[in-house]
Amino acid sequence: MNKLSKNLLLLVAVFLVNFGFAQAQANQLVLSVNKECTIQSSGENCVAELTLANNTGKTLEGEASLHIDYQGPCSNDQLADFDGEGIGARFFINDWLNFSGWENGTSKASGFTIAKNETQTKLKIETVPNLCPGEYSFILEIKGTAESGEEYTTPPVISGGGGGYYTPPVPTTGNGEVTATPGQGGITTLTILNQGQIKLIVPAGAVPENTTFTIKAMDADSINQPDPGSGLFLIDGLVYEIKAQMNGESVTDFNKFLTLIFTYNEEQTEGTDESSLKIHWWNGTEWVGIENSQVNANDNTVTCSINHFTVFALLGSEAEPAEEEIKKEEPAEEEGIIETIRNIPERIAEEIERIVEGTASPAPIEETEEPEALAEEAIPSEQTEIPQGALASLLAAMGMAGEKIGESAFLTIVVILGLLVLVLISVRELFSFWKKRKK
Repeated sequence: MNKLSKNLLLLVAVFLVNFGFAQAQANQLVLSVNKECTIQSSGENCVAELTLANNTGKTLEGEASLHIDYQGPCSNDQLADFDGEGIGARFFINDWLNFSGWENGTSKASGFTIAKNETQTKLKIETVPNLCPGEYSFILEIKGTAESGEEYTTPPVISGGGGGYYTPPVPTTGNGEVTATPGQGGITTLTILNQGQIKLIVPAGAVPENTTFTIKAMDADSINQPDPGSGLFLIDGLVYEIKAQMNGESVTDFNKFLTLIFTYNEEQTEGTDESSLKIHWWNGTEWVGIENSQVNANDNTVTCSINHFTVFALLGSEAEPAEEEIKKEEPAEEEGIIETIRNIPERIAEEIERIVEGTASPAPIEETEEPEALAEEAIPSEQTEIPQGALASLLAAMGMAGEKIGESAFLTIVVILGLLVLVLISVRELFSFWKKRKK
């Protein structure tokens, strides 16, 4: 068979197929989907575009039947037999017609004409805005009735579906008690006035059946205190007992980790090193720190993950003194000692000058244990010894500092240096004194 013969056979085959398809569609209403009505997210609306071909050779009175299979809160999560609550849709062929009278998830729209031998290329199905969240399948079927009473019906077509998945709300309470479900979990918060707050988050899948969780605040004075050697102490008011019950039975272990969030106030942690804060649990003998505890000093919270229940508390240690507090200022008394030592050379010089001139008596001195010996006046003479009054005055100047020296190593060093300076000055002044005497 040559190439020309093969091409002729192919053309005949194509003709026969198209002829057969055309014959199959003759005397029928044909409905096809050009664009699906897809819901991208909860609360949106959507539009489907379809084509309707009237191959019956007759003008028909049309009726559209729209069925919605749905899963979401408006149908109590039943996929079929949706009653239409919260759903609206409308149909456009010549004018917009509203679907109404939902029954078992099906509604009808009528009152439009399907023209003879006409193809509608922009037939539309449009849902209302703010559609109920959930999952949808739109099944459309169109029936046409001729004047003679003959009926023509399109095969049903599915348009849309998917998107807008319904997620039931997580049970949430603020009284310290919540019934968590396997699918959604649960959240509860307990707030104690002027003491703080605890929040328990139970994730989905943590419990196999509905489970009731309760939080009870405890008196810190009624429970065991931390070991004194640990350096830890209970943060006032932040001690709680958490329990769970499923089918009347106590539950202490869970399939997934739960989250605890302690919230404290500034008064409770005054004098506490915030970085040391950690949630602990009582094992029947001692407090055990939960190592995954995380402190947020900005929010005043400590968060941890747990998978069992008992008594929980927030513990911390005292804050170390600030660096500027550790470095103490020198006491006023020590400053007075140093000032006295600084004045010793000047006083020595003054005493020697008075002795040399012989015009003044030694400056009065403070009374000591031997007042008579130290009270003698310095009388100028040609004797080779410094008068007793002057010596007493000098010794008194040194004694004023010596009496105030305690056990401070620093002051001891200062005094020794002062004495060395005193000796040097005394030697120099004595040398000068003898020099003048010789002249």
